Parts: sequence; C-alpha cells; structure tokens
Amino acid sequence: MDHLVAFIGNLNSFQRPMTISQQIAALQADLRQLQQQPTGTCNSMTSKQYKMPKFSTDKFDDYHMADPISWWQGFTNELSIHLVPPESKISALYLCSTDASQVWFNHPAQTEGVEVAKLNTKITWEAMTEKWRKRFIIEEAQGKGANRIFTMHQGNQSTREWLTEWQKLVTILNLDIPFVHLHREFFQRSVDALSTALGERSLYTDFDQIMEKAHEVIQTNRWAANEQRSQPTFAERGKGPRPQQVAIVQSDGQDDDQALTHESSEGDGVNALPPRRNNKKKKAKSASTTEVGQLNEPWKKFRLTEEKFKLRQKWNCCYWCNSTKHTTWQCPDEGKEDVRPQQSSGN
Repeated sequence: MDHLVAFIGNLNSFQRPMTISQQIAALQADLRQLQQQPTGTCNSMTSKQYKMPKFSTDKFDDYHMADPISWWQGFTNELSIHLVPPESKISALYLCSTDASQVWFNHPAQTEGVEVAKLNTKITWEAMTEKWRKRFIIEEAQGKGANRIFTMHQGNQSTREWLTEWQKLVTILNLDIPFVHLHREFFQRSVDALSTALGERSLYTDFDQIMEKAHEVIQTNRWAANEQRSQPTFAERGKGPRPQQVAIVQSDGQDDDQALTHESSEGDGVNALPPRRNNKKKKAKSASTTEVGQLNEPWKKFRLTEEKFKLRQKWNCCYWCNSTKHTTWQCPDEGKEDVRPQQSSGN
C-alpha cells in the first residue's frame, strides 16, 4: 500500500471525479500501472541477503592427509540440510577448507578474472564438483597410494592385514606403477618368512597370483603368517587370570603329592615364578612315632621345612632340587626315588 500511495501522491491534490464509476476507473488505471512495473523494483527493496550457515563438519585439511571421500560426503549432506542455494555452494566449499586447500581456488578465480565469491557466475556447481573430486580424491589417492607403497614395511603386522592393505593399494584407479616395481617392493617390504615361502618373484606374472599364493602359504606356515602365538605364563595378582591348575589326588584317601600341571598350546614346559616367602607362622606338628611322622610330615624325607615343602608342592617343583623340568620321582640327583609314602603291610 505504501508503494500505491507514493505512486498516486497526495490524494487531496487529485480532482475529485464527478461520479463513483469515474473514481473506480481512475483507481483501476493506477493499479494497472503498478502491475506493469518490473518485479525487481520491489524485490530489491524487500529481499534479504543470504546468510551462510555454520557447518558442523571440520574444515577439509589436505595438508594433514584428511580422508577426502568421507569429508565430501559429510559436506554435501550439510549443504542439503541447510538448504544452501546453488549460487552459494562454491563459497561454502571455500569457507569449509583450510588455508592450504583454499589456495587451489585461486587458480580458477584468476583464470575467470573474478573473485572466489563470484565464481558461481563463471563456473556451475556441477563443474566445480568435478574439478574438486578430480584434484582431491582421484589424483590425491594416486599420490598417497604410491607414497604408501614406497614407505611402508610389514614389521609386526600380521600377514592377513598386510595382504589386505596391498590389495587396496594396487586397485587404486590409474596407479601408474608397473607390476615389476610393485612385486619387487612387496617382496622387499614383507617379512623374510613370507618372502622366502613365496619363492622366486620372477615366477609371478601379476599381483593376483602373489595374493593367491600368499593366502595359501599362511594357512600352514605360522612364521609366514607373522602372528604372535601367546604363551601361558603365571600372572601376578591383579594382572590377569592364572592358568587353570589340575590337582592329582590319590584315590585311596591317603595324602599324595599334588602335581600341578599347566596346559600350553605349544606343549612346552612352563617356567614358574620363584616361590614367595610366606610370612604366616606355621604350627609344627608333633609325631608320636617315626612311622607316623613319615606319613604326616613328608617334608622331613626331603630335608625340607614344612613351608618350603608346600611352596614346592604349590609351584610343581621337584622336592629334591626345586626344578620345574622334571617330577620328584624323576629327579636325577636322587636316583629317581619315589616320594610317595609307603603303605603299611598290615602285619
């Protein structure tokens, strides 16, 4: 209405029509003149400048090797969520990049002779998307892949993970590295056990043959698989579970020495921790006769104290020499003397 009043001017200055029909005709003529004006005249006065939203995604940092694929997916999702108009998408991409990545925008801006904020007038968003993906996804993947191949070493990495990583690298699009260099680097950077098991590298004509043979080798060759096999050890209190211990008890009800056995995946012997001194005082048991003392106090037979006897029994040590490599009745120092108490004949 303000525009209508401004166009008509002071209503008091108009000559008043003689009839109502003439007054209506004059108003209709004024409205037709307003409708014929360019639409930009009113829009330029009422339109608001677009305000760029704040993106929650991190800025793209090509210098520190950010993942361009995942970053681009997150960025385009935010463009859709914030309803960014097409003419502002290039500016949004520029603002969501770090200084090192922003330098790349200077070339197309200088080529077109405009500022970065005006690139949308020279380059469509679809064309800019293609340029960005070619520069930071395709070409960058080739450079990173080649750099990774010539700098990595297997080390302690398992061969299964090592092969998976190589399969990803050799499938990079347009990776301009001949096979002769690829398989040489693979053999040199793998562990010696794997390279030896694969044989002469000149026997292979493509990388698929190497991968197939490597997967076959690691099924039976533990060293080529480069996997650490855990060895059971005695764990201290608070540092993990102890191995399961099985006590062997004599079936006739009489006391027998308990052999503590520890199962191992390798079948090798297990070294026990040195016995710890027990500070608790033990009450000495008195024996009425020598025979009863032999049964109730077996440690005397090995010239040990009760405390030392129980510690050696606990850790499965030889009662004679405190060794864990053999049982008491296999001790070479005492002539394989049996430690089990003799049963009375009953006579």
